[in-house]
Amino acid sequence: MKSISARLYWSILLVCSIAIVFMATLVYVFTEDMEDTIVEVNFSADRDYIIQNFTQAGTYIWDSEGQKIAFIPNGETLPVNMPADLRGLSEGMVHEFKVGDQIFIGKRQQLDTGVLYYAKNITAFEDREYLFQKVILGVVVFMILLSAILSYISSQRIVKPWHQLSNDISAVPVGKDMPLIATPYVEAELYTIASNFNQFLAELNAYVTRENSLLGLASHELRTPIAVMAGALDIIESRQQLSERDQITLARVRQACNEMQMNVETILKLARKEESATQNEIFYLDDVLIQVKEDLSLSFGSERMTLTMRQQKVKLLSDVFLSKMLVRNLLQNALQHTKGAVRIQLHDTYFDVEDEGIGLTDAQQAILQGHTKEFGGSHGFGLYIVTMVSERLGWSMQIERLEQAEHHLTAGITSASVNTSGVNVEQNFAKHNRIRVYFTSSRYYL
Repeated sequence: MKSISARLYWSILLVCSIAIVFMATLVYVFTEDMEDTIVEVNFSADRDYIIQNFTQAGTYIWDSEGQKIAFIPNGETLPVNMPADLRGLSEGMVHEFKVGDQIFIGKRQQLDTGVLYYAKNITAFEDREYLFQKVILGVVVFMILLSAILSYISSQRIVKPWHQLSNDISAVPVGKDMPLIATPYVEAELYTIASNFNQFLAELNAYVTRENSLLGLASHELRTPIAVMAGALDIIESRQQLSERDQITLARVRQACNEMQMNVETILKLARKEESATQNEIFYLDDVLIQVKEDLSLSFGSERMTLTMRQQKVKLLSDVFLSKMLVRNLLQNALQHTKGAVRIQLHDTYFDVEDEGIGLTDAQQAILQGHTKEFGGSHGFGLYIVTMVSERLGWSMQIERLEQAEHHLTAGITSASVNTSGVNVEQNFAKHNRIRVYFTSSRYYL
């Protein structure tokens, strides 16, 4: 992820570098053109002077460090003392060549009376040009470095208000009555962002206040009817005037009342975001599993649940109430989804809840895995509670779908394949659901 300051820095530096290189290129091209023009003018003047003064008396040779001249009349061969550098000149073309460490520029021209060869020493001019090129290169490097420094300073100054706004937003504490941020921004865009964020905070504070008020009212309004129902059940039971069937019905009503009370307590506890809402204590997970199994046996029967323990008990440091609610909702959901057996296996850092039902739907698996907060159906609420409790406890869950082949023998002959013994062999696959709950974060070791 790239910051705005970095983007601005490289953008400004790139623009400045392109402009500097473009201007340096223009200067270089202009200098080269000016050099060619000066050389051509100077060369033409010298050539005209030579034609007027040295082409009337036959062959003329001049060879010095400053210039080389040779005039050969028509029909004559090249003399032996003619400079070798002039022999390679082409008609009408300007040639640049070196003689030792000296640089010459020469040209061959056909006149009416003969052929003129002329070359002039331009070493001093070339040295000046080379020095000028180094100066231009140095200026380009210096300007790019200066542009890099100025680009950094400019980018920091531009993004400074953004950093301030970001720090102000990050400093807002999450909780009740979140304070508004200051808006000392002269930039219209930043002032708009800060103002809209303050408006959002104000609405959020009002929403949290309403939620807390509703939570406080719900804590009383939901607990009171449950307590009244539980008290009424105690009174009815204390009279001992119920028949055996009525006692069974009363037990089922009490079980439903207890489940409702536990669900309400769990929801209220999860709705409180404070750390004090979670009360950690040391307990044995084995005892929680046994207690939940006994509670659910009243409604589903103890024969449907199989509990496998370890030789050494598992000790946890966590919220025992929330842990119990997580186990209870998992087992209850498994029992409601199947008419078969439910197996609970406790291990060192996790426990498994395995049933023989038709399997969890994609929506229910999404709820357990925390991929969605929407729940529906008859069992979605229980799974939603499981997800919320596991997040509060810091536990993780893994859902597995197992298929185990089972063989059933059916006497008689049907349209299916028949073996030699006359017994029809049918094969189907029993689908198993296994939810593995890891409580590693709560494991307590002495």
